[in-house]
Amino acid sequence: MYALRTDEGGRRNPLLTGYRPSHNFGKNGHLNDGLHEYPSGGRIELGASGVAYIWLLAPDENYGLLSIGDPFTVQEGNRIVGRGRITALPNGLSVYHSNPIPPSVLSKPSSTRT
Repeated sequence: MYALRTDEGGRRNPLLTGYRPSHNFGKNGHLNDGLHEYPSGGRIELGASGVAYIWLLAPDENYGLLSIGDPFTVQEGNRIVGRGRITALPNGLSVYHSNPIPPSVLSKPSSTRT
């Protein structure tokens, strides 16, 4: 992930582990909030690139939509403060591309009428 410099429209401070911005994957028409973890030193300096683990707060919103290699933006409101590319999907968000039913729905017990 690349953190834009201030003169590129980015933040004034580096990105720190625990940062909770919005993300635009360009897939579902809205922003997706997530929690960032930066394993190499806990930060990404402005104008630098680094590895970011992003824990989406509502992963079902993107179920079946994300793929390795997809680009995304990191945003604070409408302001883009970073850019990245998906390199791994450890929680299976890309599994079952042809299945439109998210796993949370599949795992819920069905209700029965008596």
